[in-house]
Amino acid sequence: MVGPAPADAAEDAAVASADECVISGTVRLPPGSSSTLGGSVDVAYQGDVEQTATVSASGVFALRVTSSTAGYELRYRAGSRPLVGGWYASDTRTLQSTRAGSARLSCGAAVVVRPKAAATMSGRVEPPPSRATSFDSYQVTVSGVNSGFRAAMWTTNGAFSFSGLDPDDLYAVGWETADDVPSGWLGQDGSSSPNSRAVPPMSGLILRPTEWASVGGRIQLPPEVSLDEVELVVDVEGFGKHEGAYPRGSVRADGTFLVSGIEPGSTGYIKIDDRRDRLRGGWYTGSVTLSPVERSRSAIAAGDQDVLVVLEEAATIEGTVVLGDQSPAESFDSLKAKAHGIGDEFVEAVPVGRDGRFVLGGLVPSESYTVRVGGTTSQLVSVESPARVTAPGAVTLTTAGRTWITVRVSGPGVSAQSVGSVRAFDEAGVERGYASVDRTGTGRINGLQAGRQYRLQTSGGWSSGWYVGDGAVVQQRRANAVSVAAGGHAELVVVPQATLSGRLAPSRWTMVEYLDPETGELVDYGYVEGSDYTVDAPAGTYKILVDDTDESYAPSFYSEDGRSFVSFDEASEVTFEPQSTVEGVLLRGGRCASYSGRVELDDRFVEPEQVKLWSDAPGSIGEHTGWIGDPDPRFTVRGLAPGTYHVAIVYTDRVERQFPDVVIDGCTATTGVVLGDDPGLVQVEKPTLTGESRVGSELSVSTGSTAPAAESFDFEWRRSEARIPGADGPTYVPTMDDVGHPLSVVVTARRSGYRSVSYEVDHEDWVPAPEVRPGQVTVDGQVRVGGTLRAGVQGWPQDAVISYRWARDGWTIVGHDGPLYPLGADDVNARISVTATAQLPRHVPASAAVTTAPVELDFLLLEAPRLTTGAVVGTRLSVDELAWSAAPDATRFQWLRDGRAITGATAAQYTPVAADQGTRISVRITGKLTGFADVVATTSAVQVKRGVITERTRPTVSGTARVGETVRVTTGSWSPSSVTLSYRWLRDGVAISGASGPAYRLRVLDAHARVSVRVTASRPGFGSVSDVVAFNARVGKVRPDIGATFVRSDDRSRITARVTVAASGVSALTGRIRATVDSRSVWTTLRASAKGKVTLLLPARVKSGDIVHIEFTPTGDTSVGVMKRTVTRTVRGV
Repeated sequence: MVGPAPADAAEDAAVASADECVISGTVRLPPGSSSTLGGSVDVAYQGDVEQTATVSASGVFALRVTSSTAGYELRYRAGSRPLVGGWYASDTRTLQSTRAGSARLSCGAAVVVRPKAAATMSGRVEPPPSRATSFDSYQVTVSGVNSGFRAAMWTTNGAFSFSGLDPDDLYAVGWETADDVPSGWLGQDGSSSPNSRAVPPMSGLILRPTEWASVGGRIQLPPEVSLDEVELVVDVEGFGKHEGAYPRGSVRADGTFLVSGIEPGSTGYIKIDDRRDRLRGGWYTGSVTLSPVERSRSAIAAGDQDVLVVLEEAATIEGTVVLGDQSPAESFDSLKAKAHGIGDEFVEAVPVGRDGRFVLGGLVPSESYTVRVGGTTSQLVSVESPARVTAPGAVTLTTAGRTWITVRVSGPGVSAQSVGSVRAFDEAGVERGYASVDRTGTGRINGLQAGRQYRLQTSGGWSSGWYVGDGAVVQQRRANAVSVAAGGHAELVVVPQATLSGRLAPSRWTMVEYLDPETGELVDYGYVEGSDYTVDAPAGTYKILVDDTDESYAPSFYSEDGRSFVSFDEASEVTFEPQSTVEGVLLRGGRCASYSGRVELDDRFVEPEQVKLWSDAPGSIGEHTGWIGDPDPRFTVRGLAPGTYHVAIVYTDRVERQFPDVVIDGCTATTGVVLGDDPGLVQVEKPTLTGESRVGSELSVSTGSTAPAAESFDFEWRRSEARIPGADGPTYVPTMDDVGHPLSVVVTARRSGYRSVSYEVDHEDWVPAPEVRPGQVTVDGQVRVGGTLRAGVQGWPQDAVISYRWARDGWTIVGHDGPLYPLGADDVNARISVTATAQLPRHVPASAAVTTAPVELDFLLLEAPRLTTGAVVGTRLSVDELAWSAAPDATRFQWLRDGRAITGATAAQYTPVAADQGTRISVRITGKLTGFADVVATTSAVQVKRGVITERTRPTVSGTARVGETVRVTTGSWSPSSVTLSYRWLRDGVAISGASGPAYRLRVLDAHARVSVRVTASRPGFGSVSDVVAFNARVGKVRPDIGATFVRSDDRSRITARVTVAASGVSALTGRIRATVDSRSVWTTLRASAKGKVTLLLPARVKSGDIVHIEFTPTGDTSVGVMKRTVTRTVRGV
C-alpha cells in the first residue's frame, strides 16, 4: 500500500512548489545491514522511464512527474551497495524483482522503499583429475529464475563468489571453459548436467566438470578382406550439442575404434563407411549389421564401449556415358554420376572419366538403385530418364549437345506493359525449356538438344497459343503446332487476353484452367480467390476446369446449368474474344469422393511414402495423393471426382509401384482398400505407459491390441533412445543411471504369417533425481542477546553435506551460513529461524527449518573489548567500538599500568608516556544501564614498546667543500619535536676524532674525501633514530697565498726575495719554492719549522722592475690538501 509521507521525506519534498507533481519517499535499510544509503530511484509510465532521482545519504528522494493522474511504477537501484534493488509494491513489503504486480503511484504519493540485503553465492570448481591444474580456465555463470539477474566471472584459483544476489531467488549455476572440457550446469543431483537445477544463494558450492565421453567397439571384417584393403571411418551424430563438425573416429589395426569428444550423458548414432567402397557401410542398428536407411538406426549412450559390427562386402554398379555427336570429349570433365537407393539414401557422386566410364561403390547387394548423371558444362544436358539398376550391375547413359532457339513475339497482344514467355516441348510433350520475353518481344530458349525438334507455346501477358509458322497468329491447339529445330528461330504473333468474372462456390483459393474443347489439352490457367472473382483468359473457345490447389477438393468442370463434377464431355464451352469480358460465370466445386485403406508391404528398407491416384481423362491434369501413416500404414486420398484412376505407391526414393485402376462412381467414399500382398499387423489400440518415472518406482506398459490379434509381444526399454541392457519385459524399475533421462519402451507385436508392428511409448516426464529423505533441524542455546544458537540436524544420511541459512523475522542474515549464530542487539524481539539443507550426490536436496521465540534483551558486552592498536610510547590508545547488547546510559574507563590504576587516566583514550615503557597497559570499562547490573570488562594487557621518533624534515649540510672551510648542519625537524640531537662528522663514512658538534672545519685529510655528518635524535622512552647527510661533492684542496718582498743583499750586489706561503687550515706547510727571472731560476726548501717563510738570493743582474715568477710545490702531508701555485711579482723598492 502507499503510506503517509515519512517525516524526513516531507522535508526533502518541500523543495517542490505546491503546483508541481512530486512522488517522494524514504529508503529503509534491512535489519542488520551495514550498507550506506544512496543509489537512485526512477519512475516509469507504461514501461518507459520518465524521471530519475538520486537517493540522499539519509535515504530521502523526490521525483517530479508530468502527470497528476497517470499510474507510475517506481524502481530502486542500489548501485554498488550490498542491497537488492527492485520494484515498489507497498510500504510494508520488500522490493520485488519483476515489474508485474508493482504499485501504480500518482502525484503526491509518499512511499517507504524496503530493499533486501544482498546475498552471495560462492564455491569452487573441481576440474577433472586430468586437468587438476587448470583452475582458472573456467567461467562460472549464475542466472536468477525470477529476477532475470545474470552474471559471469572467471575463477581465481578455482574459486568464485557472486554478490548482489536476491536471497529469496533461485539461481541456475553453470560453467564454460577454454579448456577441452564440456560446459555444463549444476545438475539436479549435484553433479554436472546438461539441464540446470535452481538453488538459493549459498556458500560452499562445488562444481565438478567432467571429461568428454566416448563411444567405441569392434569391427569384424569379412574373412577375405584385410584392414589394409579398406579405409574405414566412424562418424557420429547427436550426442548433445556440437559447435562445428562432429567428432570422428578411426579403426585400429585390431579392429577396435573409439570416438571421443562426446557430451557426457547424451545419446546419438554411429555410422561406419569405407572410403574405398570395398565394404558396405551404414548406420548402426543395435544388431551386428548396418543399414543404409537412416530411420533404421538405433541410438546408443555416451560411454558405450561394446558396439560390435560385422561388415559385409559391397556391390558396385559400373556405368558408361555416351556423349552426343556435337559434344567435345572434355565435356566429361564436368560430369558426375550418383546413385539413389534404399530409403532415398544416395551414394556420394563420383566423377566420370575421360573415357566416359564410372564406378559407384559401397552398394547393398541385390538392391535396386536409380543412377543419374549430370554436369555443369554448357555443352551438356542431363540424361532424360535416369536408369534403375540392381547392384551389382552395369548401365549405359547417353547425353547430347545443347543449343537454343531464338524467338520474337509480335502482334496486337504485345505492349510495353505485357511480359510473357515462350516454352519449348519435345515430341513426347515434355517441357524442355522456356524463355522470358521482354518488352522488345525477343528471347532465347536455352538447354535444348541439338538435332531435335520442339513445339513452342506462348503464355503470360497475352493469349496463350502454339506456334504455327512465322508471321501467323498462334493457335490454341497443339495438333496444329509447327516444330522448330534446335538452333533455329521462330516469329510468333499473339493477340490480347480476355477477362472472365463471376462467382466461385464454395469460396476458396483455386486454379482456373482453360482446356481445348476437342483434345482436352491445357492451354492456359490463372488463380482466383474468394467468392467473387476476376481472372485473365486466353482468346478462343475453351472448357473451364476448377482444379483446386487444396487436394481435399475435387476438380470440377464448368456447366451452364450450375452442376458440379460434370465430366469433360458434359462441360459447357465458353468463347473469349480478345480484350472482351465474359461475366456471370458460376464455378462450382466441392470435396466429392475419397479413397482410403492401408498398405501391406514389407518396408524394412524402402519406406512407402504416399498413395497416388491420377486419370487419363481430359482435364485430369493433376495428381491426387495421400500420406501413408507410420507405424500404422493407413492412407486417405481426398478430392476425387467421378472417373477412372490409376493407383500407385510412391516410395521415399521416388520409385513407384503401380496397382490396378480404380473407378470412382459419384461422390461416394471408397474405403477398406488394401494395397500390397505382404500383410502386416495393424495397431488398433496403442500401448500405454503407466507409473511414476522415478527411481525405485515400477513402470509398466500395456500391449495394446492389433488386427489380427498378436500372438506374442517383445519389449525394449530405452533411456534417451538408447537400449537399456536386460530391460526386455513389460515392467521396468528406473535406477540411478536413468536420472536426468527420458524413458520409453518399444512394444513389438508378432503373429505368424504377418509382419510385426512396433510402437514406441514415451513417458512424459524425465526421471528426476531422488530426494534426500526428510530430516529435522533443531536449535539449542539461550534465546537472548549474547547467547549463541546452535543448529543440529537428525534423520539425514551421515554422508550428506549440510548447509545453513539463518534469517531474522524472515530476512536472510547475510554472512551466516554455518551451524552457529551469535545473537546480537539487532536480534532483540525478533524471531530467528534456520533452514538446513542436506545434499547428496545425484539426489535432490532436502530442507527443514525451525524458528525460535522472540529474542530477549540482556545488558552485556557481546564481544570482549580490545584495544585498537599496539601500545607504543607517544601513540594514542583507544578501545574498539564496544558491542553492547543495549546502549548504556554511561560508560566509564580506567587505564591500568601492570594492573594498577594510572592516576588521572579515565578518558576513553590514553597516550603512553616514558614511564610506561616495558609495562603492560590495559583499560577497565564499566557500562551502566538503568534496571541492569553494571557490566565491567577489562581488555587484554599489552606491553608498551618504545616510542618511535620520526624524521619529518632531513637535516642539511651547508658550507664550501674545501679544506680550511667550516661547514654546518641544520637540525631538521622530528616527531615528537622535543628530542635531543647529537652529531658525529664522518670522513668517507669513518668517524673523525673530535668532530662532534653542529659545525666542522675541513682539514687537510679531508681533501678528496666525502665528508658527512650523522645526526641522531633521542628521547627518553623512545628509541633513537639517526640520519646521515653529506655534501654532493668531495672536499677540494686549498689554494695557498704567496707573498714576496725584495731587498738588497748585504754587499748590495744581489737582490734577495723574502717569500711567505700560507694556506687556510694548514699550520705547518712544507714544499719547494722556485723563483725564475728571464729563465734563470733559483729554489729552496720550505720546512715546517720555517712557518711558511723562506729567503732566496735571486740570480745576478736582477734589477728593479724585473718580473719574478714564484712557484710553490707542496710536499709531504701538505700536498694532500694544498694546491700547487705560481704567482708573478715585480721587483720594486731596491
